Amino acid sequence: MMMARLAFVAAMAIALALPHSSRAAEDAPACTAPGALTPDLFGWSMLGFRTAATAPAGLAAAHVSVGEAVLARLAPGASVTYARTPEKPGEPGGFGGMVQIAVPRAATYRVVLGTHAWLDLVSARGGAVVSVAHAKGPACTGIRKMVDFALTPGTYTLQIVGSPRADAQVMVIALP
Repeated sequence: MMMARLAFVAAMAIALALPHSSRAAEDAPACTAPGALTPDLFGWSMLGFRTAATAPAGLAAAHVSVGEAVLARLAPGASVTYARTPEKPGEPGGFGGMVQIAVPRAATYRVVLGTHAWLDLVSARGGAVVSVAHAKGPACTGIRKMVDFALTPGTYTLQIVGSPRADAQVMVIALP
């Protein structure tokens, strides 16, 4: 039973490193080997699992710690009641959800996402947090986008909107 579970986890890790849609295949170079992760992104390869919240009441069960990488199971976008109306609506037939993040200290934090989706960060007061930088992830790592936010200590809601996939690999790291 344990070997079957390990084989499943290994298969998921390999599958996440490969392009998953025609759009990803167009945007990403052909990968013949896994890309190199910088030390701050090392946790990207060690996944936990979460079910993303579909309404604000479910956020406590969808908590992601800073430095933790998770594969978040998303729901059909039409079934998600976001904490704040997303800045961009999702594509019809897309998937979405929310995870909660507790920020322990003032710093710039990077949200790392493994799918082509829109993301919004919402403060505990319900306001949108404006990003300070955007980048694509390192080639052949499964990282599709990285978005930086200057944050103060507190709890935030990360909204994932319009994913073409029913799951999304997510990680939040503090930048030096």
